[in-house]
Amino acid sequence: MSAAAVLTGLLDGGSVTPIGTCRIYHPLRLHAALDGRFRFDQTGAYGYVHSTGEVVQQARFLSGERAIPADIWPLVSERPHRSPDADARLNSSCYVVEVSSLKDIQYGEWRLKGSRLDRVLDDRELSRTFWRHSAADARGARMEQLRGVASYHALDDFRQDMVRESFVVRQDADDVRRDLDILKAMLPSLLIVTHCDVIGYDGRPIADRRAGIETVRTAVQALGLPLFEPAEVLRRWRQADALPIFGVDTSHYTTPFARDVGRALIGRIAGDTTMPAASRPSDAPVVASAAKRAAFAVALAQRAVAVDRLRPAIRLFAAAVDVPAHRPIAARGLMDLYRTALRRLSGARDDAAIMTAAALVLTLHPDQTSALRATALALERLDRVEEAVVYWERLIEIEPEIDRWRVSAQRARRRLMIAERALSRSRR
Repeated sequence: MSAAAVLTGLLDGGSVTPIGTCRIYHPLRLHAALDGRFRFDQTGAYGYVHSTGEVVQQARFLSGERAIPADIWPLVSERPHRSPDADARLNSSCYVVEVSSLKDIQYGEWRLKGSRLDRVLDDRELSRTFWRHSAADARGARMEQLRGVASYHALDDFRQDMVRESFVVRQDADDVRRDLDILKAMLPSLLIVTHCDVIGYDGRPIADRRAGIETVRTAVQALGLPLFEPAEVLRRWRQADALPIFGVDTSHYTTPFARDVGRALIGRIAGDTTMPAASRPSDAPVVASAAKRAAFAVALAQRAVAVDRLRPAIRLFAAAVDVPAHRPIAARGLMDLYRTALRRLSGARDDAAIMTAAALVLTLHPDQTSALRATALALERLDRVEEAVVYWERLIEIEPEIDRWRVSAQRARRRLMIAERALSRSRR
């Protein structure tokens, strides 16, 4: 079924279900709040997925076809273990499937998530040993090294087997096409989304990502499926505005850019091939004289870091990150500042220090949930409850599936209401 064929369903209040990462969840969720034609539906999903193998596994779980055992569950999801819904079925108007990785971590019939594997192992030496010998034909060398790792022998039998037998496969176009063919048969309608083709630290396209996008494109075209590439929207933006940390965080989108991606995704599903006008259009091309200004900005930024003046350093590095000749050093500088701000946030104890560190984090990454939460809690402790509510609501917008954000917001609103009533009574 073509993407245009689901237009009627959307206009009649149909639903759109994402299977992928925050790069499609966030845009679709944001646009659903503005567009009354469709309902954003993530019912039953157990978390983000990246490869086509993971997507097929998620789709089979959503359909009720396959349950995930309790011992496998922590390796695919951070949520509490559950079985597929009793009435599970694949009945959304359209499934938006993002394929952002060609790396499949296989353990028997299951596809694991790399970040969850590291979290379950919770041991740097075990993780390092696995990733150093992650290929299927390297499992013998991995086992040899594991014998000398004390924490390996402390694992239960299941985890020992998992870290010993799992392996990473890099999919080719045939693998991707096979998985997409399965999805095509399972899902009522389907739109495939690639990773976003962006500029890396060195001022050049990320070669591995670009090759992956081409592999997905080849497989999709062979099956005649509709395809959406976020780079089509990015061309109308400065990367420094579209991605966090002034364009350096190439794995996430800023909220304004995510809104445009959501608008473009729904437009594509509805058969509209024109790109929406960007909320923040691209600047004019960088002229030669900008290189000299960038060099000066980098030098000043490095001096500012040396004397712990991080806010000026952020502004100065940000001024240089769009200039190709100076992007590598400016990008590294911004990422180092981000890590420094996160460390300060995690180590801060008093509310003033927490809010200062959180402000630095949010300057670089406006959607960073740990900084938003820390700020909201600090504001509540300082009796600035009305301001705290704004931060809780921002967290709800970013992660509406997290119940504790709603609970915290409701608690803060009740506290604010009680204070307002008390003030009203005192004035009588």
